[in-house]
Amino acid sequence: VIANPGYASGGQYLFYVTHSPALAFGIDASVMHLSPYRSTDLVSGADSSTVLHSSVIQLIEKLSYPQGRLRPYVFGGIGIHRSALSLTAKPLAGQIWRDTGTSRSRVFISDSATGLAVSWGIGLDIFLTDNVFFGPEYRGLSLGHTAFNESPAANSLGLDTDLDGIL
Repeated sequence: VIANPGYASGGQYLFYVTHSPALAFGIDASVMHLSPYRSTDLVSGADSSTVLHSSVIQLIEKLSYPQGRLRPYVFGGIGIHRSALSLTAKPLAGQIWRDTGTSRSRVFISDSATGLAVSWGIGLDIFLTDNVFFGPEYRGLSLGHTAFNESPAANSLGLDTDLDGIL
């Protein structure tokens, strides 16, 4: 775990190719801002804080119930993400960094990276008009292999910042 729950928002533009069942293809864009995560396990002997933000754009396929005001659906998508990760840490009380002998807060990662994004999910569209709808969605999202550049301080402690499927 490197982030706490936060918020996400997004939108879709869909083109329906069949109407019974309702099959659509389109573009999906979303932005996620996850809340900071504090840990004493991520960096040995230190209180650390991570923050992760991601923007995703992907091509999706959506299969939904074809009529009515309430329309359940399933979907899948593939695309790219741009994610920013920040990792800072400060030694626990009474401890110091072994390479510098100080106890100041350090930035280990402050970088952005791009990679593959794959998503899947289920939801319920609530139609207000024939073209305007909203609704809840449960979404799984995998951000493929993403390597962030670490600071010299991270290198000196041997931190590994290659993250696979972080969400």
